[in-house]
Amino acid sequence: MNVRSSAQAQRLQKRLAPDPTAAVNRYSAHHRQETMRLLITGGAGFIGSHIAEQAVALGWTVAVVDDLSGGRRENVPAAAQFFQCDIRNPVGLQQVFADFRPEVVSHQAAQASVSVSVREPVRDAEINILGSIHVMQCCVQAAVKRLVFASTGGAIYGEVPDGTRASIATTPRAPKPLRLQQICRRKIPRVLSPRAWPELHRPPLRQRLRTTTGPPR
Repeated sequence: MNVRSSAQAQRLQKRLAPDPTAAVNRYSAHHRQETMRLLITGGAGFIGSHIAEQAVALGWTVAVVDDLSGGRRENVPAAAQFFQCDIRNPVGLQQVFADFRPEVVSHQAAQASVSVSVREPVRDAEINILGSIHVMQCCVQAAVKRLVFASTGGAIYGEVPDGTRASIATTPRAPKPLRLQQICRRKIPRVLSPRAWPELHRPPLRQRLRTTTGPPR
């Protein structure tokens, strides 16, 4: 394989297997002289715990907030502070922010099951819509510098025609009520950001993750 084809293969691999810790690495590249305080919602889950490990390895001060409904306490790195709290509990969440004082927040907590979203739409909306609003309101109140916001990468688009790939311009066609909650969750940062984020702070960064996999935990 020549150099050009090798580089193309590497780019393809990155597209097929996105790294959810990439946002942490990119942010760290611009703040190498700083020790950032990172709070990860859903940090006891598969994706969140990998982000926590990467941030700890970079020397960041890390805290995890998780209700352990899907994640496991043993997934949280020993060096990370742990808060057991449901993001649907705004009072408890405000206390977590007050105690830890994060500078960066990675919002990974979610109800991710498609079947549950269809079977229990109220519960799904409480977690994915209202819970996300609670997290973002806490970010505003705590003057957080940057929010990294996880969104679905596949379910929101539904089935796309054979031979085509979904893009940012593709019209969402996910099954109802999943489509409703995903569109709402996707729009929340846009609604909050114009008034909530000072000019010196960057707007929320949205990650649209596809299927993630890796070493078992």
